[in-house]
Amino acid sequence: MIPRSCLPRILWKTVSDYLLNFGVNLLVAAGILVVGFWLAKRFKKTLRMVLEKRDIDPSVRTFLLDFNTWMFKILVIITALAKLGIEITSFLALLSAAGLAIGMAFSGALGNFARGILLLVLRPYRVGDVVIAKGELGKVTDIQC
Repeated sequence: MIPRSCLPRILWKTVSDYLLNFGVNLLVAAGILVVGFWLAKRFKKTLRMVLEKRDIDPSVRTFLLDFNTWMFKILVIITALAKLGIEITSFLALLSAAGLAIGMAFSGALGNFARGILLLVLRPYRVGDVVIAKGELGKVTDIQC
């Protein structure tokens, strides 16, 4: 049995240990965010140079840069939240379920979007090409995203 006079000291020790541990984790999480966002910016600059060097279409370049930067930032945020002790598995399950629901809701639009990206990347048609589609003959005058 613990003497009654020791309870305040034990309680204070427990609370101060918890606050110290949480404070350190909070500082580490803030550091992860700062360094991670800095790395995301550097990654975007490097990727931009690589894509420009390979002469990738500007619209595809913009899409790839934005997509990769956002994915990098999301990973950094998830890592920082995990360092704070937040349960990430339920968050990722929720994110996955939301992605599935959105994907199913926009299946037609997302399919068209994916086909548009493939047209931009693979470039099966160029301006000036003559094409036959559904029995109609035509000339490609413009390709837009």
